[in-house]
Amino acid sequence: MRSSPPRIGLYSNHYHQARMRGIATYATQLTRHMAYLAPETRFSAMDAVFKTDKRKQVPDIPQPNVNWRLFRLPGRVFDSLTIHSNWPLPRIMTGGLNLLHALQERMPRFTRGPSIMTVHGLAPIIRPELYDEAYRREWTALLDRGLERADRVICVSGAVAEELARYRPEDASSFRAVPSGISSVFRNAGVEPGVEPGVASEEEPAPESGEFDFPYILLVGAADPNKNLERFLKSYSIFLSGNPSDAPELVLIGEQSWGGYEALETLI
Repeated sequence: MRSSPPRIGLYSNHYHQARMRGIATYATQLTRHMAYLAPETRFSAMDAVFKTDKRKQVPDIPQPNVNWRLFRLPGRVFDSLTIHSNWPLPRIMTGGLNLLHALQERMPRFTRGPSIMTVHGLAPIIRPELYDEAYRREWTALLDRGLERADRVICVSGAVAEELARYRPEDASSFRAVPSGISSVFRNAGVEPGVEPGVASEEEPAPESGEFDFPYILLVGAADPNKNLERFLKSYSIFLSGNPSDAPELVLIGEQSWGGYEALETLI
């Protein structure tokens, strides 16, 4: 008798963001790549989408082994039901799943099998002065509950794994550093049938280098306070003081999400 294919649930309330950045990019690209590399596995991408929220859109994940399980609820209501309380994800979303992977620091209660949670950083704990107290308390509570529920924790870098181990040394044996891959902006993400992820196709060649005709230092990232741009700019200023004549230019590429540019204007 042929066994049924494995089923993996992927949970994130960032899947349907209108702008692909940060966790939304991580969730979408990871789902896309895993579905491509494991065609026999069935993936259920879970999110809460309020029907009147026109700012959100379904991400483009064409693989046939990915299906959406959506709750037509505001995200905060869904979070309250599935995360803050002990109410497990309903059977309609988790029926038949062999594994649940929470793609951010929000781990719903899952009683039907093993679970994994991804941690992207601990900025609200390490840099509490950047966040209002209510947000910091809620974020920390979500992290703590997720760490209690998850069987394994993926950290997106070695630095995050070290920070998390210092924060929760008693759980450090379950932490694994798994660096994020390169975005499809730079490499083909395997969205076209027959195109392997990470290999540029003839229709979509890899971008050429040499956009600037002068030496430069490149920093790519959103202009958010938690990205530590202030320290980077101060370091660059120190570097300039010792190399005033032939110092490379500083090129910042990224977008603003919450108050980044205003804080940097006095430093640039």
